[in-house]
Amino acid sequence: MNNELRVALVEDDVIFAEVVSEHLASAIGFGPVSVFHTATSALWEIARSTFHIALIDLRLGGMSGLECIRRLREKEVTTKLLAFTSSDDPDTIVEVLRAGADGYLLKNQPMAELVPSLMKMCTGRPVVSEALWPSILKSFRGAPAPRLQKLTRSEQNVLALTAEGLDCKTIGRRLGISVNTVYVHNKRIIRKVGVGNRNAAAAVLRKQTKETEALPSQTPT
Repeated sequence: MNNELRVALVEDDVIFAEVVSEHLASAIGFGPVSVFHTATSALWEIARSTFHIALIDLRLGGMSGLECIRRLREKEVTTKLLAFTSSDDPDTIVEVLRAGADGYLLKNQPMAELVPSLMKMCTGRPVVSEALWPSILKSFRGAPAPRLQKLTRSEQNVLALTAEGLDCKTIGRRLGISVNTVYVHNKRIIRKVGVGNRNAAAAVLRKQTKETEALPSQTPT
């Protein structure tokens, strides 16, 4: 029982919330799902409880899901925060990730993909619906150039491994440093790059790498 994943679902559609909670509760490794129909009621419970994951709808009555994510991140909760919504607006996606969300999933994806996505998130890897990446990259191209050049060599190494999908403990072992040192590097990376969390910084690096690789090679004349 102690090893079961505890999930909080913030969703004002009662029927959809029931479908999702029943699906997760029946999956191996998951415990009963706690459902909240408003962000206000969820905020305090998530902040003081030991949920592993919070699935948060963005379009809620009263406090929005985005504001809920912002406030929870300010409280430095250890819960993984995942936007779970029907909106595929690229500006919204980037704003949510910059606010500190650990991932962004669409409600219309097959339900069978939800459990694998949550398990992936628990390993520290970024979780974003695959269909959304083109929109995310397009939005980043229209944003001010990130300041990756200001990162130290150590910070660059940590960010590169984060972009590979490694969690902090694995990064620490790979680089021969403590996990606390990895956390310190991540805080500095987030500040210098100007994003909300380490996964968003990793997305910036992946985008820059992709654009660099797409440049035509130059050969001496």
